[in-house]
Amino acid sequence: MQGRKTSLVVVLTDPEREQPLRWSRSTSLPAGLVTRSQAVWLVAQGMPLSHTAKAVGLTEVHVRQWGKRFLEQRLQGLYDRPGRGRKPSSPPLVDDYIVKMWLSAKVPRDQAFAERVKQIRWLYTAPLAEDEMVLCLDENTNLQPRPRLSPTLAASFDQPVRLEHEYKRAGALNLLAAFDTRTGQVYGYLVERKRQIELIAFLNQLEEQIPQNIRMIRVVLDNVPMHTGK
Repeated sequence: MQGRKTSLVVVLTDPEREQPLRWSRSTSLPAGLVTRSQAVWLVAQGMPLSHTAKAVGLTEVHVRQWGKRFLEQRLQGLYDRPGRGRKPSSPPLVDDYIVKMWLSAKVPRDQAFAERVKQIRWLYTAPLAEDEMVLCLDENTNLQPRPRLSPTLAASFDQPVRLEHEYKRAGALNLLAAFDTRTGQVYGYLVERKRQIELIAFLNQLEEQIPQNIRMIRVVLDNVPMHTGK
């Protein structure tokens, strides 16, 4: 028997189309967010409120409530509201994208930050044309080459591999690396110093190594002085 028709109509925009479905299948997000996402997704597909409520384990009143909140606040409205009298230390990051990185407490978690995360997420997940590439570039600094004082001896019939335990220091090197976010290929460049001139040299090397059919290269990198100079 068909459920009663509802006046609540949820239409997902193109950027929102996949997000509730992805949330609804998550095993790591809060259960409440998963349930609400399931409800909004089903209502957006045209399922009556009564059927939606039964499918997700909510009452019809709650399905309507979360549907209205979604219409008012979109995806952000599906998050739990902060407790009475308590203000969150920072607004939730966009969607369910969990940004795991070292982030200074001085960096504001504001709308501008959320927009940057959205842009980076798009760069990492959007389908690319055949002539496009997205690279993630960073440095691993102060690598210390430590050659052994004596060469390593290979294993023989009655002897294991023998490795000299003493070594000498040979200064430090810096590894500049670019990670192709679609293929997993890593491009590397070892330098003694870490300056803008070395970064430019690395970019020139990338230009030589990357196939000529790639016409658009987007590079994601942090805002240290080495990356932002003239």
